[in-house]
Amino acid sequence: MVNMAPISEAALINPRLPKELRTNAKKQVSFLPMAAVKEDGQVEGVEHKILADVVKGYTYFERGDILFAKITPCFENGKATYLDSLPLGVGFGSTEFHVLRPNKGVHGRYLFHMIWNPIFRYLAAKAMTGAAGQKRVPTDFVRQFKIPLPSQDEQKRIAAILDKADAIRRKRQDAIDLADTFMRSVFLKMFGDPVTNPMGWDEATIDDVASVQGGLSLSSKRKKNPIEMPYLRVANVFRNYLDLKEIKTIKATQKECEKTLLSIGDILIVEGHGNKNEIGRCAIWDGSIEECLHQNHLIRVRVGSDKATPEYVSYYINSQGGRLQMLRSGRTTSGLNTISMSKVKSTKLFLPSKNLQNKFSQICHKYAARSQKRLQSLKLESNNLFSSLQQRAFRGDL
Repeated sequence: MVNMAPISEAALINPRLPKELRTNAKKQVSFLPMAAVKEDGQVEGVEHKILADVVKGYTYFERGDILFAKITPCFENGKATYLDSLPLGVGFGSTEFHVLRPNKGVHGRYLFHMIWNPIFRYLAAKAMTGAAGQKRVPTDFVRQFKIPLPSQDEQKRIAAILDKADAIRRKRQDAIDLADTFMRSVFLKMFGDPVTNPMGWDEATIDDVASVQGGLSLSSKRKKNPIEMPYLRVANVFRNYLDLKEIKTIKATQKECEKTLLSIGDILIVEGHGNKNEIGRCAIWDGSIEECLHQNHLIRVRVGSDKATPEYVSYYINSQGGRLQMLRSGRTTSGLNTISMSKVKSTKLFLPSKNLQNKFSQICHKYAARSQKRLQSLKLESNNLFSSLQQRAFRGDL
């Protein structure tokens, strides 16, 4: 039988800055804002700062520590990392991080996989405290939560299996990203730079060519509603593709269903995200689920004009020109970056001829039929494998 132990026995939780480190005010340290920690467990954009500038008001950590976001929605989205290669050795970051420092005999990557595990994230999310939009995972919950804690050799073996499965999953995503790069190159060749408009296309707004609709808010009051329907959320929508491996359901009224029911060709734009660079990302609904609604953190754009196609508008929004507009229009509240429906409506885009847009749409459909769906299928398989291995590791039977 696998030994179960509270995390407080496996790691030091939120360690304090040692006194000896406080004495060198000019010492350079690494700095990680929340945006630097990605939802795939990786870190990008590490900054360098002077100790004196960050010693107060920020969270301290060191190389070998584990970071995970404690605030919603960053925690639920999986913002966590194992700092096995932290530049400069000592770092500081957002106060919305919890820090775990593995004790002797505890393998760092094993502990990381335990807290990155969907079971831990699900249970921790249910234990969150605080007001809406400000909910956080309590330190006491982390301290008391029990995880399987086999021998260190077993921990290393399990971590190696999970790392390998995760690496396969990343390669699948890299292939999808490479394919998307190809389509963006096609877009640029056909329509020119969407920032400078070198081909002199006419200008319009999204509101000129489409209807814009918000989604359903989540609330415990929904339990009384009569209809249960699948719905899409931020975790399902990425730039130019959908990830449908996990679909949740929501209780709604008949009127809400009619208002937010998706149609093939609808563009879904991410309205709120912990990373400001991710607001405004979008993808086209492909009808994979016969009847499906969408949450309020997704804004639906339904192209109904004879002036544009969904494929052109979607790729434009995801282009540099569209992303810059979304970034400028976004606002930040309590760590969540958002963009309003009115800003989406007023987003400018250039309108090439409909014939040229139709040619681009045909290329998109041909490409999707030949490669995108196959890549998505492979990604789903690797994601399911990784998720299955994670759950087995968490139950102590891997």
